[in-house]
Amino acid sequence: MFNMQNIGQKICKARKEANMTQMELADKLNISFQAVSNWEKGQSSPDISKLPELCSILNISIDELLGHNKIVENIINENLNEYLENEKIDVSEFIEVAPILKPKQNDAIFESIYDIVSKDTKIHIDDLICLAPFISEDILNSIFVSYQNNIKVENFEDFVGLAPFLSKSVISDFLVDTINGNNARNIEDLVGFAPFLDSEFLCNILIQSYKDNKITDIENLVGFAPFLNKNDLNNFITEVLKDNKFKDIDGLVAFAPFICKDMLGQLLQDFYKNGKIDDINDLVGFAPFVSKEDLTNFITNVLENDNFNNISDLIGFMPFISNNNEIIEKIIKKIGIKESLPFLTYFN
Repeated sequence: MFNMQNIGQKICKARKEANMTQMELADKLNISFQAVSNWEKGQSSPDISKLPELCSILNISIDELLGHNKIVENIINENLNEYLENEKIDVSEFIEVAPILKPKQNDAIFESIYDIVSKDTKIHIDDLICLAPFISEDILNSIFVSYQNNIKVENFEDFVGLAPFLSKSVISDFLVDTINGNNARNIEDLVGFAPFLDSEFLCNILIQSYKDNKITDIENLVGFAPFLNKNDLNNFITEVLKDNKFKDIDGLVAFAPFICKDMLGQLLQDFYKNGKIDDINDLVGFAPFVSKEDLTNFITNVLENDNFNNISDLIGFMPFISNNNEIIEKIIKKIGIKESLPFLTYFN
């Protein structure tokens, strides 16, 4: 791409040599002096339509300012369409000039390049990512869908760089094909696309992947959690828990910060009553995210179970309980004052 700082330095030098202020140059171009200031700071570049006038005022050539570029030359000479019809555009040359072209000009050049791509031609993902900010979404979607199998990537995750510039429907179709295709990817590999997808769609592919046994470790899916709304996340967790074979409580703990408190309180009760845990300490990770009232009720129910004897295992829950004194009194009655000493730290 053009070095905007280098271009800015040339504009600044030529303006000073012409003994003009930024305001004077701006007035001659009928633009704001802030625009000129931004050019000279390298924060932006002149619009291509302004280049002939700018260079004329500064008494420099366009080639001196930008370096020779055939695309720029033909646009200025109003010869772009003929140039695109008769010449093969070099992608690197297009990448260099794209930031200063208008969107429709970029679209026309982009289409002319990729309309001639054959099935055997590889499109490098880095080229698409460089050009994506300057191409309309419809055109980029069309090229991506048409030549998806031709795109050369070193790592699958490289596709994520295109995601902000593609429509949600195109990304969704791409991910469904990716999950279900011959060279299927693990659902965990797709987490980078999550910010660009609808919560409901994410929920559905997570549920379907779980039902299809494509999820090896539920904890690996926690990266999706921030992009699911509370209802969709609850739906996913509910579907997982319908599986009677599910035992990965540690994996679910990772989701706790994103699950609504009411559901977490119910999960604690269900895990304990339904024997889904071998050790009550497995549930301590949920404690900071459960309401104090629900956690107190849970501990109370545990203490009322005559078959529960590992009272000392409850110590990890104590910092998060609201009514410590009442709970500790029950513990003392159950195991005696000597065995209850660690709990007295939390006695108010």
